Amino acid sequence: MRTIKLTIAFDGTHYHGWQRQENDPTIQQDVERAVSMICNSRITVHGAGRTDAGVHALGMTAHFKTSKSMSCSKLQKGLNSLLPGAIRVVSLADESTDFHARYSALSKTYCYATFTG
Repeated sequence: MRTIKLTIAFDGTHYHGWQRQENDPTIQQDVERAVSMICNSRITVHGAGRTDAGVHALGMTAHFKTSKSMSCSKLQKGLNSLLPGAIRVVSLADESTDFHARYSALSKTYCYATFTG
């Protein structure tokens, strides 16, 4: 079983945050849908944290586990071809089996921009 680390950029304008929700579109749902299609099985993608509705990211870390034997470059290209334009896999790499996007994080950086007119 492989552990795949994703770095994801997204425009969250039309999303209700990262975390999967019953009736609202989320980044996690779209990423899981694409990963599951590529891997031919239901895959859970774990993010480094959650985001609120409308939040954007330049480099959010996530991971998933799979037995799919496809090169990282093909996997990244395949995912980006299936994801909506608002979501992009910026990088993708194999990680150690004990890697976890949330618990292995050494730091997180947030940038807040407020437009006042």
